[in-house]
Amino acid sequence: MPMLLDEGFRVVAPDMMGYGDTEAPRVPPASNLRAYTYKSVADDLRQLACLLNCTTIVLGGHDWGAQVAWRVAQWHPHLVSHLFSIAGPYRPPAMHWTPLDDMVKLAPQFAYQKQIASGVLEREFHTTEGLTHFLNILDFSGDDENQASFDPTHGFHLEHLKGLGRGSLLTDEERDIYLSKYAQTGLHGPCNWYRTRRENFEDDQLLPTTIIDVPVLYIAAERDRVFSASLAQDMEHFIPQLSRTSVDAHHYAHMEKWQDVNRILSAWLHVQFPR
Repeated sequence: MPMLLDEGFRVVAPDMMGYGDTEAPRVPPASNLRAYTYKSVADDLRQLACLLNCTTIVLGGHDWGAQVAWRVAQWHPHLVSHLFSIAGPYRPPAMHWTPLDDMVKLAPQFAYQKQIASGVLEREFHTTEGLTHFLNILDFSGDDENQASFDPTHGFHLEHLKGLGRGSLLTDEERDIYLSKYAQTGLHGPCNWYRTRRENFEDDQLLPTTIIDVPVLYIAAERDRVFSASLAQDMEHFIPQLSRTSVDAHHYAHMEKWQDVNRILSAWLHVQFPR
C-alpha cells in the first residue's frame, strides 16, 4: 500500500469477511455461510465504493482476495475499471457441480481444503498459544523450516507445531497485529471461506458473463504449490486485455518478494494511467 500511496492513488483495504474487524458470522446456522460467498462480498464492495463516492475502482487481491476481485468484475462490471491479481488465477464458472472429494482426485494439491473445512484448525488454534503456532506455520518463505509444515496434498502437519520456529515474513509489529486480530474471533471466520463451494457454485450459474473485459495484470508465484502454472494457462480466453508475469516466490509473493511485486505493479499502473 505505501507504494500505491506514493504513486498518488487513493487506497482502501477492506478486511475480508471473517478477518480483522469484520463481524465474522458464525456457522451454524448454515445460512450465515452466505456472508462469505463471492457474490455477497462483491455486493459489499460495491456498497463500500458507493459510500466512498467511487464510480469506478482499480481492484486487486491475493488468494481469496483475488478470487473475490474476479467476481466483483463480473457481478459489477461497470464498477471495476482495472484489476490485478497476485497468486490467484481466474477460474471461470463451473458448468457442473463437483464435490470437494472428487475435485481432490483430479487436483490433489487442493486436499488441504478438506482439513480447513473440517473445523480441526479452529479447535487446535483457539488459544493465544495456539494462534501463535498457527502464525509460525504461515510466517514462512521457501527457505524456512516451516515450509515443510504444510503440504497442500495433506494440509497442516499439526504434530510439528510445537517445534516450529518463527518465520521471516512478518516483523514483530506485524505479528502482534495479526495475533490481536485473530484473537478477536478466532479462525472460524477465515475457515468458513472453505465451506462455501456449493453456495459459490450456485451463485456462479447466474453470473451475467464469464468474460472480464478490462485491463488485467496477473502476477503468478512461480513456486506456489497450489496455484500451479497449468491453472492459469487458459486465462486469455476469458480476459482479452490480460497482461501476465511472474515472480520467483512462493504463495505469499507480495510479502516474500514485495520489491519485485511493487516494481511490476507500478510499471503496469504507469502504462494504464500515464502522467
